[in-house]
Amino acid sequence: MTNLKLDTLPKLEGYDLDTTSGCRAAYSAARRYVVGVSYSGSSSYPTNMAFDNAVREMMAMAGIENPTARDWVKFAHKLTWHCARCGGTGQYVTMVLNGRPTGPGGQCYRCNGKGHQNAQDAHRNYWHAMKRPLYM
Repeated sequence: MTNLKLDTLPKLEGYDLDTTSGCRAAYSAARRYVVGVSYSGSSSYPTNMAFDNAVREMMAMAGIENPTARDWVKFAHKLTWHCARCGGTGQYVTMVLNGRPTGPGGQCYRCNGKGHQNAQDAHRNYWHAMKRPLYM
């Protein structure tokens, strides 16, 4: 886990998306949770540049050539990546047998059974983890 001060972490929702500054703050918050504090176990988006490029590619695939600030926020929240906790199965994994994730089942708590995560999942996972004390 990265060393982050809890009072400096931004909220994920509730920004004024009618203003450019509100859109920039919302995009920055989504990027920070995905890149900086994601508990996905995946290194798919290890840098801010990779995250920005992935959002840019999604907008290009949707046919948006001149994106607005609101488009950047919209697609930052839509961006998903493979959930490494469940191996993309959506099921809680307790062991790996012959390279395949297996287990008694149940819904993966990191991705809520989807097999992939997004910024909202990263936000939820981070704050859920912060409720538990860390013992050394």
